[in-house]
Amino acid sequence: MCLEKNANPVLAELINTFDTFLKEHIILGFNSGKYDLNVVKPLIIKHLRPRISFTILKNNDFMCLKTDIFKFLDIKNYIAPGFSYKKFIKAYGASQYKFYSPYEWFDSLEKFKHDKLPPYEAFYSSLKKKHFSAEKYQLCQRVWEECGWKSMRDILVYYNNLDVEPFLTAVETATSFYKGRHIDMMKDGISLPGLTLRYMFSNVPKGDYFTIINRTDADLHWLLKGHIVGGPSIIFHHYHENDVTLIRQNTNNQDSLPCKKILGYDANACCIYQQSCRSCLPNSTSGTKRKIIINLIHAKNTAFSLWSGLVG
Repeated sequence: MCLEKNANPVLAELINTFDTFLKEHIILGFNSGKYDLNVVKPLIIKHLRPRISFTILKNNDFMCLKTDIFKFLDIKNYIAPGFSYKKFIKAYGASQYKFYSPYEWFDSLEKFKHDKLPPYEAFYSSLKKKHFSAEKYQLCQRVWEECGWKSMRDILVYYNNLDVEPFLTAVETATSFYKGRHIDMMKDGISLPGLTLRYMFSNVPKGDYFTIINRTDADLHWLLKGHIVGGPSIIFHHYHENDVTLIRQNTNNQDSLPCKKILGYDANACCIYQQSCRSCLPNSTSGTKRKIIINLIHAKNTAFSLWSGLVG
């Protein structure tokens, strides 16, 4: 967009921001930040480097790669950890699922010219240490005949299409959830916690700034702050087993307690749960809200319980 030289600087900034927003094209994948981008990185980075605005990495995982017109994102950052592709598309209402392929059988480009379905044994997965079921193999045979495939190249095209179509359906369902809350899922955040934070602050009551507690109830702020004690308990190990491994093991094993229970919480999964809940606290911190906060403190609930009650 072209602006006059003496244009209002605030207006100019708004227009430039809007222009950048419109030009931004989203390139989305599933586990693409950890796998796909790293595979093609040697080929595309040299072409993108002059135009890269910023890169956000988590270890060797690209959370976001942004240029002046492209934004590479990974849908796994918007869902609970541990979700497979199959679980993702099923959870978001896609009716089609991935097809099957003899992954390990494909060890050369020549096999794309193979004119018939490989034998049942070719579908064995050494990664999962599982054999292909007879029902799945019969399905592959039936689809081969119904589609009139001539070579294994045809099954690859079919497989790739089924990788994309249900993915688009699932992504449309996911983005529609945020549209109803006036949030652009792919442009307003690069991860689930970021979107949750944006949604939370967009619903802060008028007159409250960066807090859920009003100035008139400032004593609650100091009450909460005064009861935050300690810090993270760094007792994590690569391996723990009930009644076998010790917590904070000493060299002489004195005063070391055995591990009795292993319990894990994931903050990303908590974000999803919170978005599905109504806040248990009214906008005003008087009355009910004050009682809930005080009861939570005196009951010595966990930080997760307190967070759930406050931000809802």
